[in-house]
Amino acid sequence: MSGNHCVKFWHGIPRDEILWQPLVQSCLCDGCGLCVTSCPANALSFDFELKLPFVEPMRCLVGCSICASICPNQAILIPDFQTLKDIIECHHLEVTARKELKSHRRRYNSMLPQAYGTNDLDDLHN
Repeated sequence: MSGNHCVKFWHGIPRDEILWQPLVQSCLCDGCGLCVTSCPANALSFDFELKLPFVEPMRCLVGCSICASICPNQAILIPDFQTLKDIIECHHLEVTARKELKSHRRRYNSMLPQAYGTNDLDDLHN
């Protein structure tokens, strides 16, 4: 994903209408930078003078919580996942997603590994 990534819509909803972004609690942050270097959307930048990360909200991927999960000091808060569930329900996104899966089957199809047969498992144990 490029550094210029900026999501304008999420499942047809204007991104600026969705309140999903991390909040950095500067009093808990020690400036390690794990959040900045781990963000898949480059939504965090780092102020080297203040030794703090800053969030570029429109770059955040809706539903992502990597920065908060990886922070060793729990200095990053993300919205409650109920917020996301409410958006999904309000906009009937599960119906939209099912339609998209169906109409773009080739794009989303993956080759799953075959299940082991009982003989295969016996071979593994011997």
